[in-house]
Parts: sequence; structure tokens; C-alpha cells
Amino acid sequence: MADQKNLHFIFDDRFHPSSSISNVVGNSTFGEILHKRTKLSNKIKELLFEMTDIPVDNFYLIRDIADIENLRQTIKETSRHSIFVHFMSYAVIINEDHFLLALKKAMYIDTIMTIHQNDPLIYYFPEGSGYLNFLDHVSTRGNVFYPSNFEEESVLKPNDFVVDISKLQNFLQFFSGGFEARHFNALKGDLFTLTKTSSDRSKMRKEHDYYHLLPPEMKGWFVAPYNFTNNERVASYTMERLNIPDMALQWIHGAISPNDLATFLDKVFFFITHRPRRSVSKDSYIKSQNDLYYTKVLERINTLKQLPEYSRLHMLIETGTSYNSIDEVFADYNVLYNKYASYNQEFYEVIGHGDLCFSNILYDKSTNLMKFIDPKGAVQEEDLWVNPYYDLAKLSHSIFGNYDYINNEMFTVSLDSNCGFHLDIEIKELTTSQAVFRDKLEQYGIDIFIVRLFEASLFLSMLPLHIDNPRKVFAFVLNAIHIIEELKNNGK
Repeated sequence: MADQKNLHFIFDDRFHPSSSISNVVGNSTFGEILHKRTKLSNKIKELLFEMTDIPVDNFYLIRDIADIENLRQTIKETSRHSIFVHFMSYAVIINEDHFLLALKKAMYIDTIMTIHQNDPLIYYFPEGSGYLNFLDHVSTRGNVFYPSNFEEESVLKPNDFVVDISKLQNFLQFFSGGFEARHFNALKGDLFTLTKTSSDRSKMRKEHDYYHLLPPEMKGWFVAPYNFTNNERVASYTMERLNIPDMALQWIHGAISPNDLATFLDKVFFFITHRPRRSVSKDSYIKSQNDLYYTKVLERINTLKQLPEYSRLHMLIETGTSYNSIDEVFADYNVLYNKYASYNQEFYEVIGHGDLCFSNILYDKSTNLMKFIDPKGAVQEEDLWVNPYYDLAKLSHSIFGNYDYINNEMFTVSLDSNCGFHLDIEIKELTTSQAVFRDKLEQYGIDIFIVRLFEASLFLSMLPLHIDNPRKVFAFVLNAIHIIEELKNNGK
């Protein structure tokens, strides 16, 4: 039996999206676009090196002519007993099993093959000389159609495992299907609908019923769920697939300018200021506020401390911050809460979303179309009512608190000159955009200190929910400490 050939995988990331797509992801190449917290270039690389059936000898990333020339020199020194796979960065894998099968079959080809006759997203080369000719073609002509088309017998199947996201419709469909949902076991759909299925049947019922309990004037803000089903194991509901990117995707890619944010906030604050409201007694207001911003936080911290991962987190807090434990962090938060949270002179509640962060807001900045997804849920009308600051704190933790950058792991933790840990967010300068949000709060007479105080509670209460990623949890701790210290220093 002949020895298995070596596999060399080339990820061609020389391509920038069209203007309609760059409106969503900024000036990134396709490989730099984040999907579910991972760059597309890293996603394919991780998939390749996880495969055991086909050992990948080398992964090459090319972004310009210099990279191509370096690759040419490497290939000249490579054994002829090799297979070369040239993969366009605007191709994304949608069926990993079929992708693996195609690579297995590629190990035995003896002629140049591709994935589609007239739209080659992937090329397969059985030896180095043919691939060098291809690189010569790319270097001199600047395009990748080589040859201009293929015969049908030159198409390697299966070829149904990728989608071309350089096409706007495909891009929007791919990313609109990427809703982050911690409790969901399955999210499936077609061109026009999405169906969510989960073993957390109670949560599914709440999400479905929330929409149908809303007053008519509120329903237009939300994507409507329907066809609720519930059996002994799982529950599900269906909703329209809207090929609209969420705000978090656009925000972390730097596609939202200060002017874009101002337009976005105009519409969000129209929702905020037109939510139904009802007066409540002072005692009722204080109780619900304490439940949300004190009791819930304390319960979540106690949950965190019971987890096996907490011992290491405790060590990091103790040795690398000015606090000795998470309890001390909460104690400082509690001092601020007790001192300032009672400043409110109006006692009322609103019908709110309950989780109005950027990832739950679908937004098309070219048309100003906005829809909300994944509300907190309700099984009776009383469940719709919430503290008026909660949705604002959720917005703040995306704009001031950099939640979406941390959640997508766009950060580093470093040691400062005093050997303390410092959180560095991998973002462009956001001061101007944050000032837009600050001005909007002031315009409507909303106390920014209270918004940020309640924002700090969000970062503390989310800690046990993300314990599957301890690095991210520590970043949330450092971020909460930063907010608390800032509030302590600035006061009201």
C-alpha cells in the first residue's frame, strides 16, 4: 500500500468584503471576521488540527503577494509526495463531516480538482509543480479562477459543505443563524425560519409566552415566536429568520461609527421612553430593586464560590488585585449600592426586554431596521414588569463595559508595574462613541452613576454562568473591579 501523501492547507485571506458586508464587519478581511468568538481563519485551522484521520502537515495563511512568494519558496523545498488544498477565506464550513470526507478523497487525486465548476472556493492539487503554476497565475493576474472553468469530472464531491459568504444573502443568513443561546440544545432552520429546541422547557415556554403577553404597541419591536411544542424531553418554538446582523457583531468589528451609534440610540431610546409604565409603592419598588441588584448578585457569588474552579479564581483575585476575595469586591459594591441606590425619587416599573444587550438587538444601520430577540420571558402579565434601569444597565455593559469584546475573548490580561493584573481590551478608541451614550442618558435625565452601578452588578452576577471559560470569568471580575473603583473615585 502506498504511503499517505502529506497535506498542505493554504488559507487565502487576500480578500476584503464588499461595501455592503463591510458595513457590518468593518474593514476586515474575511479571515479576520469573528464568528461565535473565533476568527474564521482560526476556526478552520482548529478544525484541521483536531482531525485525526488526516494529519495536516502545514497550515499557511496568505494575505498579500509577499506571503505568496514566501509560500512559493517553501513549496519548492517540499517533497513531491504532497497534496495542496487552496481554500478561499470567504468559504465557510457548514458540514464538517462532508469536509473531512472531501479531504480524505483528495489524498488520492491525480489531477487538479475543485469544489464547483464555475465558482471554485477550494482547489485541490495532487503535487507541487501544478500548485506553483497556480501561484504564478495568482501573482500575475491577481485572481483565483484557474482555469476559467472546470469540467464536471474535475469536481470533487461531496461539495455541499461550504457556503460563499462574499455574497450578501449568504453572509447574512450565516451570521443571523449564529444566535448565542446558553440554554439551547439545538437551533435549526431553513431559508425563512428558525426553530429553537431545548431541554429547559420552562425557559422555552417563558420566551414564547412573553411575546404573546405583550401589549399590541410593544409587539412590533420583537421577532414573533409561534408553533410552541412541549413533550416530556424538550420544548421548541419557531420564528421568522431575519437576515439582519446583531449589534454585537457590528460593534466588535468596528463597523459602528459614533454617528451610527447616535442613530441606533435614537431608536433604542424611543423604545425606552415609550415602554408602558406603572406606579408602584416605595416598598414594592425597593424590594424588586434589591432582588435584582443585591439578592441576585449575592446568590450568584455564593454559587460561584461552590464551584471547583473558584479556588483558582480566588488565588488570582488575592494575588493580583487590591482585593483578597470576591466577597471583598461584593462588599465594596454593596457600600455603593446602599449609599446611592435609594436616590431614585420616582417609584415605577416598565415593561422591559430584560436582557437588552447588543447581541439581542438585530440592527440594519442602512435601513434603521431594529428587532429584539431573546427577552427574559414571562408566563403571566405580571412577569413583564421590570425595574426601569435594567435595560439601560444592559446597554451600558455593552457600550461602557466592553462586554461584547470580553465575551468574544478580545482581551489580554497583563501584569502592571506593581505586579497587579490589568485588563486590556483589544478595541479601537471608543471615547467618542461612549460620549454619545452619555449624552443620550443626560438628555433624558437618566442618572449615569446609577446605570453604571447596576452595570457592575451585571458583571458580578454573570460570573458563575460563564465558568466553562475561567479566563473570561477573571476578565469579568477585573472589569467589575474597574467599574467599582471608578465609581468610588468619582462619587456622585
